[in-house]
Amino acid sequence: MDKQQEGQWVVPNPQIPRSFGLMNIIFGVIFLLLGIASVAWAFIAPGFTKQFQDQMKLQVEQAKVKRQTDISALKEKVKSAKTEEEKKDLETELKALESNDGPDATMFDDIMTINADIRIRIYTWSELASGIVLNLLMIVAGAGLLALAEWARRMAITVAWLKIAKWVAVVVVTMVLVIPVTTEKMQKMFVKIEAQTKTRTGRGPTVFPMTGMAEFTAVMSAVSSVAMALVASIYPALTIWFLTRPRARAACLAAASPSPAVPPWPGREPPGP
Repeated sequence: MDKQQEGQWVVPNPQIPRSFGLMNIIFGVIFLLLGIASVAWAFIAPGFTKQFQDQMKLQVEQAKVKRQTDISALKEKVKSAKTEEEKKDLETELKALESNDGPDATMFDDIMTINADIRIRIYTWSELASGIVLNLLMIVAGAGLLALAEWARRMAITVAWLKIAKWVAVVVVTMVLVIPVTTEKMQKMFVKIEAQTKTRTGRGPTVFPMTGMAEFTAVMSAVSSVAMALVASIYPALTIWFLTRPRARAACLAAASPSPAVPPWPGREPPGP
């Protein structure tokens, strides 16, 4: 008959939960402040965007007025040209100025209105709200871990799993929603820029069309999103690993025991003297 494996005495290590409790509070406060700042910016950003668009339109209108003034002045100079050579030079300059319609005031409207998309707004506010809630829970769990509370250890582990799940969701939504919407609007903007450049210079498409910039930006956004999720998941993964170790669990259970005589590993007795 096989011998039953005897239980092993687990020495509690209160330093593990306390260390993660302190880090939970520090990281939780930092991320909470960043989340609050992001919410504030989400309210303020539309005003800045509108102000930027209005400023651009004003500058475009001023450029158009100046262009008309320059055209009128050149026409007068053509009429008063003293030599045929001077007249030809002025006519060439006039044609170039008349063929240049100036910048398009609506060129950046598509990219500026990305956050106006209802799908992007729902995603943005959901991500911000979930982040604030998880960081608050992270701080609460951190305070409990400093006191070696078993409920805090379990809460910290649960919050860590939720943070990892959140970052997985962020990557998925970025791939299937944010990047396609952003790429589509960027392509429209670059098409306008390329068309205007072609009108000004009279040249055909460049070797690397500007519309390719939208695809390049989409690839970089996807890579940065995955990289950010991996980096952001490091601390939650470490939290899960260390707080599920027997010595960390034993420390919290021992602190919750009504009597020091109760073994820190339930169901197992310590070895004899």
